[in-house]
Amino acid sequence: MKSFSEFLKLHEQLDELFAEHQYALLHFDFSSALEKLMIYESALLAHMTDEEEIFLPLYAERATIGKGGAVKLFLDEHEKMRLLVAQFAEVTTRLQSESNPEPTIITLLDRESFFKRLCSHHDIREGDILYPALDGVTTMDEKAAIFDKVAGRTEDTDVSPAGA
Repeated sequence: MKSFSEFLKLHEQLDELFAEHQYALLHFDFSSALEKLMIYESALLAHMTDEEEIFLPLYAERATIGKGGAVKLFLDEHEKMRLLVAQFAEVTTRLQSESNPEPTIITLLDRESFFKRLCSHHDIREGDILYPALDGVTTMDEKAAIFDKVAGRTEDTDVSPAGA
């Protein structure tokens, strides 16, 4: 991996995992939907941890932070994503015991649509602001060390950045 922007591939993989959860919902396979959501959540949280513990401190220390690139904005979005995924897990768990799940599924999919838009906007800002800034303030050796560290931390999840 030569660029932080390659982490956008990880975002695509996360999107695919979330879609698998939604496909299971559409098939009324609620145990599988929950299982896939838990896999997604684990991978998402691991990636957000890397960003919060490694990427964002480096960005705050070295980068020139412009409009739309405040560290607090990234962190606030992460927190909102965490809360929403936890809510989705609660609802998906309840679906398993509902006799008439259709209304709940529709409401859940509506909330998940909002979540996907939040993630999309977040990903765009990372791709346009955070990752290019990190590329500009790190050497190739620093990138290699960071990518090795992140790859080692993602071995326990089903998703890791391509090429890491």
